[in-house]
Amino acid sequence: RDYRGFYDAIHDLVPGIRWQGISGVVVRPRPGFGGHPVHNTLPIYPPRWNTPIEAIYGLPLRYDGIETGGLFAMREDDVEVLSDAQIESLLANKVVVDSLAARKLTARGFAPLLGVEASEGGADFHFSCEVAADGSCSNGFLWDESTAFLKPVADGVEVVANFCRGDRFGTPEIVAPSHTLFTNRLGGRVAVLGWHLDLVFHKMYRPMRRKLYLALLDRLNGSPLEMAVESGEQEFVRHGVLADGSELVAVTRLSIDADDSIPLRHFQQLGYTRNMVVLTQPKGFLKKRTRLMPILRVMCRKQPAIVSAMARRHEMYNAQLAYLQEQEQLGNILLIHPADTLPIGRTEQNAKKMHLVYDMGRAEAERRLQEIRNFLA
Repeated sequence: RDYRGFYDAIHDLVPGIRWQGISGVVVRPRPGFGGHPVHNTLPIYPPRWNTPIEAIYGLPLRYDGIETGGLFAMREDDVEVLSDAQIESLLANKVVVDSLAARKLTARGFAPLLGVEASEGGADFHFSCEVAADGSCSNGFLWDESTAFLKPVADGVEVVANFCRGDRFGTPEIVAPSHTLFTNRLGGRVAVLGWHLDLVFHKMYRPMRRKLYLALLDRLNGSPLEMAVESGEQEFVRHGVLADGSELVAVTRLSIDADDSIPLRHFQQLGYTRNMVVLTQPKGFLKKRTRLMPILRVMCRKQPAIVSAMARRHEMYNAQLAYLQEQEQLGNILLIHPADTLPIGRTEQNAKKMHLVYDMGRAEAERRLQEIRNFLA
C-alpha cells in the first residue's frame, strides 16, 4: 500500500518481467487489504517486505501468484488471509513456513501437510542454541514467544536442525526440531521453521544462522539458490528476467559505504550493460567534506581505516558522480535525479515531508517514463 506507485511503475515499465527467487504469497483475500504489488486491479494483503530474512541475506525476492509455482515463503499474515483451498494449493509447492504461520496452520488442521504439529510448547520448552542435525554448525539462539515447538506427526519428516540446551560445542541436549523438511501427499516440499521470518534481531546476522538457513533453502529448492548479493546484510534485492532473456537487477543499499556509494562500476563488471541510476541529489551537486571528522576521529580511534575512508569519502563520491556523467554521455546508463534539492533530512520523521519527496520522485519517473521504456527496451 505504501509503495504502490513503485510497483505500478515497475509493472507498466516491464510487463513481461519474470521475478526470480523466493516469493511472498500473492492471493485474492477478503476486501480491504491494500494494493497488489504488481497488478493494481487485484487486492492482496501487503506483506512486510522491509524485514524478511530472505532480503537481508541477499536472496532475490519475487512477486507471483500461487499458480506460478516456484519457491514461496509463508508467514503468519499470509495464513490469516488464505482460504483452506488456497493453503492446500500453496502447500503443493516448495514452501518455507515460519513458526507463527506453522502454529496457525496447525490450529486449522494442516499439520499432516506440514509433517509437524507446531505449538507454543510447555514450561520445558527452553533452549540456548540451534545445532545442525549432522553437527556441521551451531548458532546461539534463545527462546522467545514467537518460536514454535515442532512435533513430527508423519513418517518421512527429516529433522535438519534442533533447538538444544547446554554446551553447543560439546554434546548439547536436544529439546525439539528447529528446521524440518517433509514431502507431503500433494507432492509439496515443505520446510517448517521453529522461528519466524520477521525476526530481524542482531542474532539473525550471525554467519552460522545464515549458513543454517541457506543450507535449508538449497535443499528445499533442490539446487543451490542464486545469490544476487553475497554479503547480503546491507542490500535488498529484486531480480527479474525480461521477455528477451535479459536481466533486471534492482539493489537497494542500506549501508554507508565510504568508498563505493554508487557501485556502477561493480555492476558493469558483472556484465550488466543497461543500468539505470537513481540519485537523491540534483544535477551539479558535489559532496563536501563532512564536518563530523573531529568526532569520528575520537569515536573511531581504534578503527583508523574507517576514519581514513570517511575523510576522503567526498572525494570518492564526487569522482563517482563524474564517472556517472561520463557514462551518461556515452549512452551507457540512464541517470535519474531530482530537479531540485529534496526538502528532507537523512533521518526525517515527518510523514508529510516523506510523502512530498515520494510524490516528487513519482512525478519525475512519470515525466521520463517513455525515456526509461526506450532505454530498457
